[in-house]
Amino acid sequence: MAVATGESPQSSGARSQAQEPVTEIVAAEDYSERFFFGILTADDGMRREGVNELVNKLTRSIRGRSFDGGRLFEFHKATVVRLANDAPFPEVREAFRALVAEAERRGLKMPRCSDSSGFVPGISISSADERTREIFVDTFLNCGHVSRAVRMMAHLPDYLVRYIATYRAIMRSPGPLSSPSRFYIGVMAAARHRSEYLMANLRSEFRMHGGDERWLADGDIVPAKLKALIPLNATLAVRPWDLTRAHFDALLNGPRDIMWSVGELLSAVVIMVHFHSLAGFANGCGLESDDKEESLVGNPTSDSLETRSTDDLVRVLRNHFESDDASCTSSPEGRTHEVQDTEDGEALTCGADCRGVANQGNGNLRQAVFNAECDTCAGLSVFPLSAVDFDVEKHQIFPYHDFGWSAEGYSLLSRFNLPLAELLDEQFNTILSLTDMSLGQTRGVDTAPFRQAVWYYAQRLLGIEHDDYDYCRMNKVLHRPLKEFVKKVVCQPDTVSRTDFDRMGLALRTEEKIHLIVLAIEARRQAVLLYGLRVLSQAMEA
Repeated sequence: MAVATGESPQSSGARSQAQEPVTEIVAAEDYSERFFFGILTADDGMRREGVNELVNKLTRSIRGRSFDGGRLFEFHKATVVRLANDAPFPEVREAFRALVAEAERRGLKMPRCSDSSGFVPGISISSADERTREIFVDTFLNCGHVSRAVRMMAHLPDYLVRYIATYRAIMRSPGPLSSPSRFYIGVMAAARHRSEYLMANLRSEFRMHGGDERWLADGDIVPAKLKALIPLNATLAVRPWDLTRAHFDALLNGPRDIMWSVGELLSAVVIMVHFHSLAGFANGCGLESDDKEESLVGNPTSDSLETRSTDDLVRVLRNHFESDDASCTSSPEGRTHEVQDTEDGEALTCGADCRGVANQGNGNLRQAVFNAECDTCAGLSVFPLSAVDFDVEKHQIFPYHDFGWSAEGYSLLSRFNLPLAELLDEQFNTILSLTDMSLGQTRGVDTAPFRQAVWYYAQRLLGIEHDDYDYCRMNKVLHRPLKEFVKKVVCQPDTVSRTDFDRMGLALRTEEKIHLIVLAIEARRQAVLLYGLRVLSQAMEA
């Protein structure tokens, strides 16, 4: 295959350095993600020109014909491999595959890339249908790549379209916070949950949007205004029910160098809540950094017990709980104590064997470096707030009917950002109503009660109670393994393991597992937003 310059590898390799003198000096800006901006265009001709220019520079770097000594290619080789595999334009893939092939012929070690995440395959570029491919093209032109999160969410294209719109409204649309501040706040949120996937991607975005690289390595030079978010970030991440006016008053009425406006603070809260929830998706699916070699994994078959449990759940859903309603209590106390983490009522704990994606390889140098990065960005040692279970005996229930999303939450957010409020509302409704009327391999099943149970259970873990929901039904459709998995995704995403994903207790298809994870993280997003918006409304009224 010819390289993009039009020369064949054989003819170009035969030319002597005397015939092609070293003349090119690599610009400093080439050592950044901006290097690839020239191919992010919908114009076919301009994109081809951009590809040719990039491949020429990288080829010269490989052959030692620029003053960089091969550093340019080494710096970008992970991106080169990614473009060779998942660029949604054939000519881009072909050009960069030829570049990868030449690098390998010259003995350079190249990263390996596949369509798989740590746990389960996402939708690949080659297998995407026309609608999904259009989503991938749009994402590529806006972001420069099709991330593993996007490919995983592509199992649910109706949701993905809305998720992308919401993400752009939060992180890219005009607003009170600068782009570097937004992405640094995202880094802070990801670091709190130790999400290696999100940390890697957000660091890249932070640099690409003009962020000061030194902030990522030295917390002492981060602006005091951003560091002042550390307690709020920790509370929203692991104990949102402990959120009080004091968290907001310290930021809205504090010293001038750390003072936030209401609009700025609301934007920061939305960003933190977004990435806290997204950490549950990333770790729940086993996603690894987009520049890290992917793990090739199989899709384990369901055992006979999971198949029987799925068949039992189908019968319960089709019978509309008719045989179970008589044993339920509808009192608030009954609802509270019926919601159990496990079938025997024991509290779910995460011991030393509950190591998640970010904690694997604990004790090695790479993990120590990552832990230090998380500490620097999230202030883990400055504000060491650990995750605990919501305890009805110690914490106050949040009655949804007193401050719900549809009325109070949506209304308050829309006063500051109506488009975002509308997008979030549509996103919540989409994931709750999404169905193909199937469960496992059984067709013609109304899964609405199951979807609602996941949603209400995720919110109940955070202290939110819906007085119009019969919590007795929850324990009929959500059994112990599934509850344990949802709890980890919602409360402690860094503890999710491959075993948790594989053994949810039901024989579910890949897209159903992804749907379940998204239900849990969106329920979490809404719940924590409600905590934040309620306290913000109190602070504004003071």
